[in-house]
Amino acid sequence: KAHDTFFYQYVQSFSPQERITPAEAHGIALELAERFFPDCEVLIATHLDTEHLHSHFIINSVQPNTGKKLHFTPKTLEKMRLVSDQICREHGLSTLKPYRQAQGEKGIKTGEYRAAVRGESWKFQLIAAIEDVMKKAGNREDFIREMRRRGYDVRWEDARKSITYTTPTGMKCRDDKLHERKFRKGKMEDEFRIRRRAAQQRLRQIEAAGAFTDRSAPQRPLHDAHADSGAVGERPAEHSGAAGEYP
Repeated sequence: KAHDTFFYQYVQSFSPQERITPAEAHGIALELAERFFPDCEVLIATHLDTEHLHSHFIINSVQPNTGKKLHFTPKTLEKMRLVSDQICREHGLSTLKPYRQAQGEKGIKTGEYRAAVRGESWKFQLIAAIEDVMKKAGNREDFIREMRRRGYDVRWEDARKSITYTTPTGMKCRDDKLHERKFRKGKMEDEFRIRRRAAQQRLRQIEAAGAFTDRSAPQRPLHDAHADSGAVGERPAEHSGAAGEYP
């Protein structure tokens, strides 16, 4: 078949933070080829010379046994990804967010997904930064300060409907372009309100516990230093909250 498409090319890529060996990455690529391209001729090359391990697939467009030509569509990538994600989960590896989002949310375009697979999507890097900072930030000011420390400028104003981000490379993006409602300004403000109430409730509980202790137990010094025996008595009071707890 010496006309039209001679071959198809796809890439399977892993995050630089993923704990995976080159041999495992190549083995997963082989599994994907066997499951998704049965009875086809597939060349697989796993690259080790970038920050992220990734494998290239070159698929002969003509099936050797039947002589028939393969016809792939934009939907093929979506179907292939479902199989790839399943294999990755079987190996305990992470996957990207799904193509199809909740109603009212904008899905991931094919070109953007391909860039994310190659590890080149600035938008997915922005999303990852936002999610990481939101694990620690107790309020809007904390969030903006930490994002700026990472090189992202954040325009979050009461009079503006959306949050606008500027990446370290100068790319601008509004919150409604980040594929999930949880990144919208209103949703993030709601989250910070919940965190503030939780922090206030915890503070009240601590204060109430301290008041109860004051009424029911005699006052003792935390340390009672003696020249001949060193420090004795109660240990210093320690913060018992979990690491990363909201202030």
